[in-house]
Formats: sequence, structure tokens, C-alpha cells
Amino acid sequence: MTTLKNLGGLSSSALLVSLNVSAWSAVKVDKSLSHDVEIQHNMGADSGRYSKNLLAKGALERITKTAGMLRTYWREQTLPWLDGGVRILPAANYTNFKDGITRLLDDYESAVQILCQDFESEKDKARIRLNGTFRESDYPTDIKEKFGAEVRYLPLPDSSDFRVEVSIREREILQAQIAESLALASKQAMADLWSRLATTVKAMASKLAEYHVEMVNGKEKVKNPFRDSLVSNLQTVCDMIPALDFSKSPDLERVRQDVIQTLLSCSAVDLRDDATLRADVVKRAEKIAADISEFM
Repeated sequence: MTTLKNLGGLSSSALLVSLNVSAWSAVKVDKSLSHDVEIQHNMGADSGRYSKNLLAKGALERITKTAGMLRTYWREQTLPWLDGGVRILPAANYTNFKDGITRLLDDYESAVQILCQDFESEKDKARIRLNGTFRESDYPTDIKEKFGAEVRYLPLPDSSDFRVEVSIREREILQAQIAESLALASKQAMADLWSRLATTVKAMASKLAEYHVEMVNGKEKVKNPFRDSLVSNLQTVCDMIPALDFSKSPDLERVRQDVIQTLLSCSAVDLRDDATLRADVVKRAEKIAADISEFM
């Protein structure tokens, strides 16, 4: 039977964190206008729907961008749980995560506040732009209530702390199911870390292999260029692994150190300028990618 002792202390070394971001779309289906279009073009009933953009392009841009940054940060700083609603936050990354997510929540709140301040003027612009199709009833009376962002922290389930009053046999079954769920979650979370590392290592091998310089009309021309982020992305993954690896996997740490010493010892500029170095790093990256595949 799978027990919590086999899980690398997941329940005691991590917690669950959820992120809920709500936002008003500022898009409204106008049934009357849709009907008018059908008549004008002699179309059959229910041939389509006409949606109005209630605010001008860009009015929600800052809110949308910040919401996307919140979701991206939440995913990058955590690991997958059994469903999509919550994710695993290792205790070692709690302080860093909380500081970063708090700043983004503040940014989101500021973006919403700016829209609230400008809302009436944005509606005035919409009156002109939408002309006769403008309807006051399409707009919320309290725009602030249409937006929100919240982070919640929850403990992971623990089969050793089981308080539901059921028969001993049912208790044993449920405890086993919880332990097995934690084992699966632990496996999926570690697979995600291995996958992040594998993806960036493979990207480096592929991009560097494709990069070359040709002589065209007596001038050098770069084919398949790569950005500096090819190296910095890999560095970011390596920097994050220690805080996210709640199991303290010696294999993952060994491969991480291998990546640092063999792939991150040179800059993007060095890789562009030195074809021999570039070819050597491609071979090293391909070898490391093959090593990683054994753990996935």
C-alpha cells in the first residue's frame, strides 16, 4: 500500500494555492441589431449574432495584461495538482511566491481603479462610437464589482489526519485513496519540473543547431537567428528548480548542475560568435536531453 512515507513529505513540505481572476469582458450580444442584420441581408432566422464592443479598444488592456501576468506567475511558481483549480506551492517557494503575487495583485487592483475612474468618460466615447446601438442598460451600475483577483492557500490532504466518522474498513479504504492521490500528485509535479528542464534544453539544442551564417553577395547573412532568451530562459528554469523541488531529488539536482556547468557557462554572444563552441554545446544539450528522458 502506498503511504505518506513514500511521498517525499509532500503534505508537510507544500500547500495548495488557487488563483481566481474575474473580469468584465465589455462585449454584449445585441439581439435587436442581429435581427436587423438578418432582415437587411435577407438571412434566415438565427443566422448569426452581432456582438458589440462596449468600450474602446485599449480600455481594458492594462487589466487584461495584468490578469495574464497573474496567471502566468501562478503557473510558473507552482506545480500541477490533480485538477486545474489549484496547484502545489512548495514551502521553500512560499515567501518568494507571496511577494511576487502580492505585487501583481496590487497592479491588478490599480488597473481596475484606473478603469473605474475613467469609466464614465469611456461610456461617453462609446455613445458616439456605437451611435444608435448604445444602451445604458448594457453597462454595469457598479463597474468595480465586475473585477476581482484572489489567492487562497489550503493544506494538502493528509491520510494520517482523518476525522470523518466511518467504519474502520471504510476509513482504511479512504486513507489509501488519499495516499495514492498524493503519490500521483507528487509524480505529476516532479514530471512537470523535469518537463520544464527538458523543454528548454531541447530548445537550446534545436535553435543552436539551426543557426548558421552564410555568405550572400559577399556579405555574411545569419540564418535562423536566436535571441538571448534562449540562454536566459534555461537559466531561469535552473534557478527555480531548488525552490520547487519539494522532494529534493538527487537526480534532478545532478542534471541541473550538469546544465549549469556545460550549457550555461557561455553567453548567447559567445554562442553566436564561435561555431565550434556552438556545435559542442549542441552535443552536450542533446546528451542532457537524452539523460532527462530516462526520468520522464
